[in-house]
Amino acid sequence: MRNSHLDSSISIPPSSSPVATRATASSYNFLQEKPKVRKSHIYDKGNGETILVDGKLRWQCNQCTDRLAPRTFAASSTRNAIDHLRRCHQIGPEGQVASGPTSAQLTIQAAFGNNAPKIEFNADIFHSMLIHWVTAASVPFSVCNHPAFRTLLAYLGTCRPNLKTITKVIPQSGHTLRHWLDEFHDVMFKAIKQSLQSALCRIHFSFDLWSGPNMRAYMAIVAHWVDPNFKLHAVLLDLHRFIGAHTGKNQAAYFWTTIQKYEIGSKIGKFNIDNASNNDTALQEISQIMQLHNIPPIHPVHNRLRCFGHVINLVVKGFLWGEDRIAIVNAGIEGHHSPDEEHRQLREWRKKGPLGKLHNIITYIRRTPQRLDQFSAALQSTYPGKTIVLPIVGNLTRWSSDYESLKRALQIKEAISSFIATAIGVNRNGERAANDTALINDDLSDEDWSTLGHIMEILEPFAEWSTRLQVKYNNGCIANILPLMDELKEILENAKNTPRYNSRHILSMLSNALRILSNYYKKTEVCPSYIVAVVLNPGMKMEYFEVQWDNRPDAINLAKNILNNMWVNTYKGKYPASTVLTQQDNSSLGTELGNACPSTQPKYKFQTSFQRKRQVLMESEGIAKLAQYLQEPISQDIDMNLIEYWSNMFNIRGMRNLAQMALEILSIPAMSAEPERIFSGARITLTDRRCSMGDDALAKLECTKSWIKDNFLPVTHPELQMVQNLLDALVADEAQGGD
Repeated sequence: MRNSHLDSSISIPPSSSPVATRATASSYNFLQEKPKVRKSHIYDKGNGETILVDGKLRWQCNQCTDRLAPRTFAASSTRNAIDHLRRCHQIGPEGQVASGPTSAQLTIQAAFGNNAPKIEFNADIFHSMLIHWVTAASVPFSVCNHPAFRTLLAYLGTCRPNLKTITKVIPQSGHTLRHWLDEFHDVMFKAIKQSLQSALCRIHFSFDLWSGPNMRAYMAIVAHWVDPNFKLHAVLLDLHRFIGAHTGKNQAAYFWTTIQKYEIGSKIGKFNIDNASNNDTALQEISQIMQLHNIPPIHPVHNRLRCFGHVINLVVKGFLWGEDRIAIVNAGIEGHHSPDEEHRQLREWRKKGPLGKLHNIITYIRRTPQRLDQFSAALQSTYPGKTIVLPIVGNLTRWSSDYESLKRALQIKEAISSFIATAIGVNRNGERAANDTALINDDLSDEDWSTLGHIMEILEPFAEWSTRLQVKYNNGCIANILPLMDELKEILENAKNTPRYNSRHILSMLSNALRILSNYYKKTEVCPSYIVAVVLNPGMKMEYFEVQWDNRPDAINLAKNILNNMWVNTYKGKYPASTVLTQQDNSSLGTELGNACPSTQPKYKFQTSFQRKRQVLMESEGIAKLAQYLQEPISQDIDMNLIEYWSNMFNIRGMRNLAQMALEILSIPAMSAEPERIFSGARITLTDRRCSMGDDALAKLECTKSWIKDNFLPVTHPELQMVQNLLDALVADEAQGGD
């Protein structure tokens, strides 16, 4: 079904691609018609059998009963399976065989006979071995700080396995480690799938496209949902190799492949994605695909939210560079340009005032290694004894990058001024008249530096909120979007009336930023979730609009109508009378709204006739509960965890449907930052030595990384918790100065 929704301009991915449709057993009827006689002992009863995995025949070991998942090998050859049975289960052609020594054990016996020495731990030896591993394998120094690495060492030191055990579990090759990854991924996939299917409300999505260092395009699909235990999740579902044009239709096809894989087509909620126009097309296509599968379709406009980080980025770029920002920012410092092209770029940047001049200066410094070395020397002489920080150039894609570039430059402005003055003098005394002229035109005066300081002051709240909204729960919640837009709009308007910003250049920059922000503020009007999210924040409610929009009575009435329409048409009475309570018993039904807290009473799973009738009464009171919630005083807890608040409300008398609406709306992220994090991690994975990694391996690796980060572990071993407690105790003792 997936391929029918792809553009005709792209080729169908091969069967090895992660987006290829899984083959079914019916595709291999010819195998059943001409059964192959299996003579090897690997097919004996109890040893193993042939299964179909992703359209390929594989041999599965039935002896692996102590693993997360049985080992599998390609069925085209029996050698790997034979070696596995002998090495891991001591099974040969004649049945059970005596386990022979491993190659490592034979080496030890040859060196020491049958009496292998017991070696005491030596810190110097450990240090030298660790350095040998770090240098020989080109491992980053920071790996020693990684919690997983420290836990691994602590586990080995705590359980003290013998040499025979160690040699048996150490992977023999990279292929073995890949098999372990496959097994671990498959088990975790089942846990993720089950959690998605049992989600308490609809599932929201973020997706984006990325071009990797291996010259391949990928599409990351991230899901956001609340599980039955009221935990908010945000994990990677798939990292597709994206083949073909980056059209909305193709994106929709790859997205639907993931939806079918997890079987969650009926639970699709909202989408938080960036402002690219092909994303609008993608949601229209997804809506049509849902109709074809007899699933109530999403509204492609109402269900489309815009990544607020991307909005902030556009506002900041408009503030800094104006209308033609993309044309000049794309002319970066990478690559070599002709002298005429370089001079043209310098002139374009110089038109942007002090910030454009600063860009030219930083570009000049960073253009060659020799200039960077000279500037480093200037830094050391200007700030002796301090850590050297080099200037950075902003870019189009990284949020607040221009702010960070400006902040760094202001920190080292004395060194920049000294270096440029020296460079102008050197060029003037030499034969570099062109460079001399360029540097003189870009030299920053005291007034220019003052203007740059004012620009940074204006950008500070943008940078702060861009970072805060990437956090889960209340800071990264959609409920903050409209209040933050009002806040930033007020900051920009106040700046226009501030005397120290009363220059023609800065006033023009502020006007550009206000125009772009107002444009995206209007776009929120077509998505009801923005308004409803504010009302469902106990610290704001409808009072927020009554205060902030006091001069817009029509807008306040519209907000009330949006809330009522969503409540009546989508959520009121959603739970039938026979719904089973899952978190609290009937003793919690009388809890007051202001004192909602998790119950410590035991759960129950069945309802009597009396309880069902009582449930009907509770639901009939739900209409009044919305009004009661709005009439309650707003909360003074500004750091309230909104998901936790509404999870405590879930089984309070008559509040269930309202809590359901709140959990669904407030679990929508404010930004589509998670796909960007996935791409950053994948870029670290795809080093120069790993760019040939297969697409399937990369997808499984990044998915597993995301799932572990979200604490989706398939098996929880008490021993691991003991090791973690031991490490925490050691860290605490070390912090207190213990030996």
